[in-house]
Amino acid sequence: PEVPTFVGRDRVAAGRAALLDDCPDGRPDSLVADDAFQHRRLARAFDLVIVDATEPLWHYWPLPAGRAREPLSALRRANAVLINKINLVDGVRLREIRGAVAAGIGSGIGSGIAGRAAVLECSLAIRRLAWPDGREEAMESVRGLRAFCATGIGRPAAFRETLRLGGEVVIVGSLDFADHRAFTRVDFARIERAAAAANADAIVVTEKDAVKMAGWAPRLPLRIARLDVEPANGWDGLHDEIDRLLF
Repeated sequence: PEVPTFVGRDRVAAGRAALLDDCPDGRPDSLVADDAFQHRRLARAFDLVIVDATEPLWHYWPLPAGRAREPLSALRRANAVLINKINLVDGVRLREIRGAVAAGIGSGIGSGIAGRAAVLECSLAIRRLAWPDGREEAMESVRGLRAFCATGIGRPAAFRETLRLGGEVVIVGSLDFADHRAFTRVDFARIERAAAAANADAIVVTEKDAVKMAGWAPRLPLRIARLDVEPANGWDGLHDEIDRLLF
């Protein structure tokens, strides 16, 4: 919460504004830009590209055939590529995405660790549920909880599967809104009615959505799923490389 955040279509202008901002702790010495790999006007010291293992491979074809802004060969510009959600796919899908990433990076010299982009992997897990007041409880303590999921994110099915993998809660229903939903009182009423109809014990939401639900006090308990990133392969040396390039 203490980190200044700047929003703008022109990332260069946003970066300059951040550097000129009168921050309480002084002028920042580094900028972190979200979703900026294609913002080529923005100079950068380190590129980390995240590849979602749950996406079908055709999503990574360039527009208009797929959904990508660039072909996978653009990964040669990256310092590191992170394949996430590897625990949400089977072995066949994981081999496919690993092969596609490897082919995209190719054998040419890139900018990453050891002369080319480093490939890292991670799983996502939900080990804790939080109350709106910040209190937390381990998943083991809510075994058997009948959860109703309400989301406004891009991949709600992946969220539910991550929650289900904890093995402690039973998902009895869900209501999914469009990504980046700015929730209204009408939305809240819909969620409450649907959760009550599903005989849920609690409404479970993501951390991303909880920010936009501040002040909502539903009749059913509201719980916020704490998402943990659990490193798998390739993480050795990543932080050392970031330190070397930035500091």
